[in-house]
Amino acid sequence: MAERSPIQELREEHRRLVKDAEDLQTTIGGLSTSPEAAQEATNGHLRARTEQFRDDLLAHFRREEECLFPDVRRAASEGAQRVDILGEFFSAESEDDVSAHTGLAARMDDVTADLASIEQTGRVDDSSSARLRMLMDLVRGLLERRAQKEDALIYPMIERVLSPEQMEQVGQRLWPTSKGADLTESDGAKAGPAAGPPAQQDGDLKGLGADKG
Repeated sequence: MAERSPIQELREEHRRLVKDAEDLQTTIGGLSTSPEAAQEATNGHLRARTEQFRDDLLAHFRREEECLFPDVRRAASEGAQRVDILGEFFSAESEDDVSAHTGLAARMDDVTADLASIEQTGRVDDSSSARLRMLMDLVRGLLERRAQKEDALIYPMIERVLSPEQMEQVGQRLWPTSKGADLTESDGAKAGPAAGPPAQQDGDLKGLGADKG
């Protein structure tokens, strides 16, 4: 079987991140009604799951912001005929992506901070569970819409802009080793990070960046 392209790998990361967000959303949604969910919050297990999800999310964002987007901007700046029209549009869209990434990271910091407070007090009250539910609903919805936009608009644009050779170089920078994965198929974002892309597996918040914190 042929190896996946870097864009296919990033799409697969989207799929796993959205699934992990859904799992966390389900658990957090049951904090006020499920003794099991409340216990997971008070004993620190839910916070650990949430921190792992946040770390996986940030690792994905770094790959896009530090490796993928700069290479596409560089290709556009070279003035190649096939990217003249796309260059300016991609630049605006990638800046919007970075702003969305910042906002999502800030919301996940809010979630983990609230869970740390629950862990310290040893109890879940209606106010904290309602706030956490709102935050996680927001994170899941925004992440899902962002992933859909990137999959349908940004990534196809990148596939048109980058030559096969450039795409191969991007893949080498995205994942310096050829095996392993930052994200693996997990139950509720429990998987730990590793060094490279997944090995053959089945992949708007504009303005919230200013709301960080």
